[in-house]
Amino acid sequence: MNFSVTLHFPLQVVNQHLPVELSMDDEMLVMNRRLLQLLGWLVAGFEDTGALLSYITWHVAWHLAPMTSYPLSHAQFADLSGFPDITGTSRVATLGYMLGRCYVDADSSLPFAFAHVFTNRWLPKSAVANVSAMLSGIRAMANSTMAALSWMDEPTKGGAFVKLATLRSIIGIPGTLSSDKALNWLYPYVPDLRGSYLDMTLTLHRAELAYAKGFLRSNRSAVDVVSVPLTLVNAFYLPVYHVVVIPAAILYPPFYVASYPDAYNYGSLGHVLGHELTHAFDPEMGLYTHDGLRRDWWTPASRTMFESKLNCLRRLYNHIPWSGGVNFGDHALSENFADSGGMLKAYRAFRATVATREEPSDDAVVEQQGIESLSAEQLFFVSSCFKWCSKDEKQSPGWYSPPRMRCNVPLLNMPEFAEAFECRAGTTMNPSTHCESM
Repeated sequence: MNFSVTLHFPLQVVNQHLPVELSMDDEMLVMNRRLLQLLGWLVAGFEDTGALLSYITWHVAWHLAPMTSYPLSHAQFADLSGFPDITGTSRVATLGYMLGRCYVDADSSLPFAFAHVFTNRWLPKSAVANVSAMLSGIRAMANSTMAALSWMDEPTKGGAFVKLATLRSIIGIPGTLSSDKALNWLYPYVPDLRGSYLDMTLTLHRAELAYAKGFLRSNRSAVDVVSVPLTLVNAFYLPVYHVVVIPAAILYPPFYVASYPDAYNYGSLGHVLGHELTHAFDPEMGLYTHDGLRRDWWTPASRTMFESKLNCLRRLYNHIPWSGGVNFGDHALSENFADSGGMLKAYRAFRATVATREEPSDDAVVEQQGIESLSAEQLFFVSSCFKWCSKDEKQSPGWYSPPRMRCNVPLLNMPEFAEAFECRAGTTMNPSTHCESM
């Protein structure tokens, strides 16, 4: 296919809406290649332009409907809920649906401002400080773990150390965006919003797009305006920006409990931190350099050795009894790698924290409400699995292994777990061979 010819006309159309003219020589960062492929397939499938416009118009109307009136929201929510009779949908449920849409709109358009309100009201500053210290300890363990790898050569280790040293983090909310003045600097394009909810939404969206277009061929770093959700119970590693994002919403039970021992918090949230940090070196995102460029910085020899370690992990997840015949070792390799490597880093950081503390409270038997006489070691491993508790065990092939596997497989791969729970050698949770994590 001649992409130059194929893209020439769409580029002309796009340039009509841009403040600068793009050419075929301009580089484009595609965040979702699959979406562009599907869009091309969709457009090519409509010979009748009128039918395509009708299809697009319907979806625009469907998206905007909840912003217009209660009756339209009521009808849409009834359809989404599967109610055959619209009268079966309660008024309270519809209002909840409308409020939910408002929440999502605010969080997606102004994530840092939205998180600012959330963190100021509900997130203690001590939680951010404690989790930041936890991440620093885990990063230190990642450094020492990398340094001890016998199969990785020095040039590759050098690249790994640079990635670790330059890794940035957002915990709760960026410290530089914790004031109204800073938020006004970040969102200078937001106008004085008036009128109906639909009018305000469209006005804000147009202003946001116009502002974003100003960054074409701009010298300002795109990192300054990276937009990430901070009220989502999740965590991310963004390779293009080389940043770990720990949203404010995950700094709460069951992931983080300020009054609980380090053993609990390192096993639960610490594992999440280690997981995201490990993604910087996984089979896919590990191909990015510290400055966000997709370029393999590994030497061929170290890459070959790394692939052999990954093959061990593939076999482990593919043949585990709980896989249900699905090769999760192939389908979810990067996430499995992050789960196992993150567990190792979190555990070593926890042990280092205990070793430097004067009082031995975390090595003693822990007695908390809901925790029955577990040693600190046992509590670490139990809390690492607590977050995977799930009613639904069925999971089709995708990015992740099922919760039961995400809990158990990283643990059976660690001799420290078998020692803590006195698992007999040769049993499922204490196999004779283990895969090396990094």
